[in-house]
Amino acid sequence: MRRTFVVAAAVCALTACQQRGRSLYAWGSYEDSVWSLTHAEGAADVDAQIDSLTQTVERARQEGRAIPPGMHAHLGLLYSMRGELDTARAAFESERELYPESTTFIDGLIERMGARP
Repeated sequence: MRRTFVVAAAVCALTACQQRGRSLYAWGSYEDSVWSLTHAEGAADVDAQIDSLTQTVERARQEGRAIPPGMHAHLGLLYSMRGELDTARAAFESERELYPESTTFIDGLIERMGARP
């Protein structure tokens, strides 16, 4: 009887741990994208990263999950690397809307791009 109770308690504990494993944010390939852009010189495929992160954002919206801080700013950086400054600015503005605490930083990025915040 005692053994059954211990096994049941262990199963309940493990089940509770599994349910808490879901992250608040929909990270998708964001962390890998940042890493490859900053550490793997020349190996970053900007187009593939944009596609992957755009899909992550869409999936997060469909699932009602939060987009992590910095994801839109990173997308803005990728778009600016591709020369799409209007799209980059829109991504930066999305970051600022979602995370108002980033306003000073985002405004600085937009200014450095040659546009007014």
